[in-house]
Amino acid sequence: FGDRSGMNIAPPLLRGYLWGQVGNVAKMAVWWTAISPLIVGLTEHESSIGTTRLAYNAALLILCPIAGVLAEKMSVKSILNVTTLVRLILWSVVVPVGWLLLKSKLLFDWDSDLGVYIFIMFVMFIDGTQVAFATVVDVDSGGVDLLGIEYDLEVTDEIRGAFNSIHQGFFDGSMIIFCPGIAIFSWGVAKYAGNDGIWNSGGLVVGVGCAFLLTSVWSLILYNASIKGPRRRNSRSSVMSVQSGEGPHPSRGEQIKTIVVAMKDGLLIAWRNTAVRWRIFFFALETALEDAMIAVLLVEYTLNSPVFAAGDPLMS
Repeated sequence: FGDRSGMNIAPPLLRGYLWGQVGNVAKMAVWWTAISPLIVGLTEHESSIGTTRLAYNAALLILCPIAGVLAEKMSVKSILNVTTLVRLILWSVVVPVGWLLLKSKLLFDWDSDLGVYIFIMFVMFIDGTQVAFATVVDVDSGGVDLLGIEYDLEVTDEIRGAFNSIHQGFFDGSMIIFCPGIAIFSWGVAKYAGNDGIWNSGGLVVGVGCAFLLTSVWSLILYNASIKGPRRRNSRSSVMSVQSGEGPHPSRGEQIKTIVVAMKDGLLIAWRNTAVRWRIFFFALETALEDAMIAVLLVEYTLNSPVFAAGDPLMS
């Protein structure tokens, strides 16, 4: 976990935020490792891994450039609460209920393959919109600095270093400990339910749903218990300064224009700075390759491997 000396000087508000983020990184670890197998289990087609993720990536592509600008009009706590709650409902309620209705045809008889495919595309797109906003306030994306500005708290390099180290350490630890635990639990659910075909994917549906439920409730409790106190709203942006009473309240059209201008200015700054432009390009390339390797290629190899896939009824 690296140097944790910064934790000793971090205000209680920031420490509570960090421990709430621990639930978020555990959830993301499960998402990275389980969503692709879940998609294959739901659709029963390997090709659906890449195609359904297009909806997720499309949401990120559309919203990431404007998420930072829009986030300036909301408090960090509101963004954390909304994105955590929406993802909780999505993966712990909507997916299990939708799976039951579409996959098992309990209430109506519809083309199951088409219905599940459209359903997963919808879920992945909505999830992508939430991740786009949640990323803005994550520890490793400057969320601790945003909270420091909003609540007038001093954020030192020691605090940033300690928070980033703990954040990364829990993510890595979740990959090693939490994710295998969810996998074993999902396998147990499938075995208990009879492993009759429908419950092959049902095990993962229950496992992922429980993981999101536990981690999201943990995060919501800590966010709301620790992030409170007087806020200095007018410190985050000129838009918020106007809204806080330092000028006439802008019309809806003026607000949209402000957002568009801020986006354009940011894009121009990034494009004109050669170093920044190439850093963005290579970071995007690295992220795309990482996503393809972990979420698509590795899963495809595992499902088709005679070692890993041997005896899997889905592959027989």
